[in-house]
Amino acid sequence: MLTSSNHKFFNNKKEKIIYIPVVKEIILKDDRMIWPPDRLTRFEFARILGARSLQISLGAPVLVKTEATDPIEIAKAEFMEKMVPITVKRKLPSGEEMVIEIKKAIENWIEEHSGKI
Repeated sequence: MLTSSNHKFFNNKKEKIIYIPVVKEIILKDDRMIWPPDRLTRFEFARILGARSLQISLGAPVLVKTEATDPIEIAKAEFMEKMVPITVKRKLPSGEEMVIEIKKAIENWIEEHSGKI
């Protein structure tokens, strides 16, 4: 249950921050959840790996040195090295687009998942 002590208001707008153990914080704007711009959802993570492995399988240049030949393993290696040439734009319910800070988001994903993919 959320109480007023769990909310922190800022910018004189109806935005709140809820602290969740794994995610650290989620922003609520007008009682709608907004995922932080320096965090990836599990769906964005899957999409990044899938899209990058498809690019590699179609002949895109590989950005890290690796012995792997499987495009998925190469995409994982690029992810771990934060060398993913993909921009993530998150569309919010209000119609706004949020551009994700991909290097910071990958760094946070690796930290939260103990370096495992």
